[in-house]
Amino acid sequence: GDFNLLGAHPLGTCRMGASAESAVVDFEHKVFGTENLYVVDGSVIPTSLGVNPMVTIMSFALRAAEIMGG
Repeated sequence: GDFNLLGAHPLGTCRMGASAESAVVDFEHKVFGTENLYVVDGSVIPTSLGVNPMVTIMSFALRAAEIMGG
């Protein structure tokens, strides 16, 4: 049988950064040029970490929740 295989790496697809020219979200997880739209998952990590990013993603999510909760 034939197999269709796919490998996806979601890190960096909505990278976090200082400006809309180089990133999708700012350092508070807010999408540049929008109101009340946040990205809170592994895609904000700017690049591959080389290790399992589970703790990093959880830390980013906790930080974002604190920011949005005021």
